[in-house]
Amino acid sequence: MARRAICLKGTYLQDHLSDLKRKHIDVTGRFGFKRRPYGEQQSSDTAKFRVVGVRNEGTDDYHLYVMNLPDGFTPEQVAALYSLRWKVELLFRELKSRYGLGKFETGNKAIAELLVVAALLTLLVSGALLAVFQKLDPDVEYPVERWATD
Repeated sequence: MARRAICLKGTYLQDHLSDLKRKHIDVTGRFGFKRRPYGEQQSSDTAKFRVVGVRNEGTDDYHLYVMNLPDGFTPEQVAALYSLRWKVELLFRELKSRYGLGKFETGNKAIAELLVVAALLTLLVSGALLAVFQKLDPDVEYPVERWATD
């Protein structure tokens, strides 16, 4: 199936999103950025990145991903990969905020490793217990975000 290409050169992708009806977008974009200051000077530069968009059928919006992954990754694979990455980010946020990994009160490596293992075990056991209770009584709503801390 042939696709109709739209020339985006010299424009902003954001300006075209509302007009697009395709399932995927896969383009190369140039992004401007400021380099770290060196002495008294700070220079600007540009870099090229791949931009993949996957249409969310529910909201009719695009989920856009800016990356340096090669073209061998399909838009579906990119979306799945970034979905997993986001889950990892949320897991670390939960471990830091609810399981005490936000700040260690020790400089001892062995104790720090033990605290990480304890937090991971608490997370796993808490999640397993929550699943058991939800299965036993599906009508009861358990506040997932407060399960391990209350």
